Amino acid sequence: MRPQKVIHCLLFSLLVLLPAAHIFGAEPKNLALAAKASASSSADGHGAFYSYDAAPGDPSPFIQDGNLDTSLSFPPAQLSEAWVSLTWPQAVTFREVLVRQFLHRDLNQIALQVRHDGQWQTVKTVGGTGTPLGKLILMTLEPQTTDAIRLTDFKGAPRLYEVEVYEGPNAPVINLAGDAAGHVLGI
Repeated sequence: MRPQKVIHCLLFSLLVLLPAAHIFGAEPKNLALAAKASASSSADGHGAFYSYDAAPGDPSPFIQDGNLDTSLSFPPAQLSEAWVSLTWPQAVTFREVLVRQFLHRDLNQIALQVRHDGQWQTVKTVGGTGTPLGKLILMTLEPQTTDAIRLTDFKGAPRLYEVEVYEGPNAPVINLAGDAAGHVLGI
């Protein structure tokens, strides 16, 4: 084999194998699992998937229990004061927050706040156009170091399954598209 062909084969192998190693490598660590969750007093918890029955007790842990069969929602009349927060015993640095919401996607806006020196500061607002947000809401930002985050300023009907926090920049979300025959059209 000619040296130029060997170099091309090696470069091609690197281009194929490096992204594969990243995709199949260690899963990013969800920092939210080490946090304490809390929510405004109007929050309702829901148990089994598609259940509209309220779950007993404090519903705030539902947003970071790793279980997509539990969720947290707020009555529409109390949305102006509704919030969900995650608090860590020590400061963490993150770049991404992934919100997994109900299948019917009635949430139109959500704001992410971080706590700095005891004060809440809004660092990202998503939506606000009246169009429902997607089932997976990925908020990417510049690195933030804080001991607490809060989701608030909900517009629509929030029903949150999970709130995940990652150092970033790659939360475990892959968008695939395909046709009716099962062919992958895009990633």
